[in-house]
Amino acid sequence: MSTTSVPDEIRQEVTIEVERERVWAALTEADQLKGWFPTKDARVDLRPGGELFLDWGDMSATGTFDEIDPPNRLVYQWHPAGDDYPATTVEFTLADTVDGTGTLLTVVERGFAQLPANHHADNTEGWTSELGELVEYLTPTLKTRH
Repeated sequence: MSTTSVPDEIRQEVTIEVERERVWAALTEADQLKGWFPTKDARVDLRPGGELFLDWGDMSATGTFDEIDPPNRLVYQWHPAGDDYPATTVEFTLADTVDGTGTLLTVVERGFAQLPANHHADNTEGWTSELGELVEYLTPTLKTRH
């Protein structure tokens, strides 16, 4: 008989055809975060130990910044399952694409082994959706009017 354990980590990568500084701003400035991540409110105190607050209307998350290395790396701990559960650690790493025309953004979230099993799947789906929204936010396409 085998048991299935929840993976502790989510890792996703996305290439965005803009410079790292624009991606960094979208990750760290409250007004820009509201354009793609939380739908209702965002508050950012961008310094080690500073607080992060994200509100989607039906849920919210709080966090604390650990590492800030603009425009290369951002690390924070947050409570995506609610403040009654242990925090996970989210790490964003930004690098120039090989051809130098954009940014390779890697997101790693760790700490799911200590949370209820559904949170790994929920956050995997969530990051896929949110990173898609980030790409759309930073590289909007023109829509044809009929």
